Amino acid sequence: MPASVIDFCAQLQAADGVLIASPEYAHGVTGVMKNALDWAVSGEEFVGKHIALFNTSPRASHAYAALKEIVTVMSGRIVDEASITLPLLGSQLDAAGIVAHPEMSLMLRTAITEFTRSINAATIQQP
Repeated sequence: MPASVIDFCAQLQAADGVLIASPEYAHGVTGVMKNALDWAVSGEEFVGKHIALFNTSPRASHAYAALKEIVTVMSGRIVDEASITLPLLGSQLDAAGIVAHPEMSLMLRTAITEFTRSINAATIQQP
């Protein structure tokens, strides 16, 4: 494996959870995202790992569904309460605009809070 892939997999393994935000391309996951996940599919980086999926367009349902399937096959634990769809398509908002937007910032805060809660609850339950 290339050194960059070894590093990527090591970072995944060390993480308490993984937040994945991917655009949709041609009704699917982008090639870059699929390639990254394919490098980890034969390992144990996702096994039992808490995963949050962020979708940036209500119309991008194909990639979101594909990511759910891929992560589930890799034995990741999708945290539904932390997986959200933000209506960013056409909004022209940058990072500061998203933070300032009342509904979107609330959605993000809630998702991240739920993601953290899920990870912390699992950590407490471990022997």
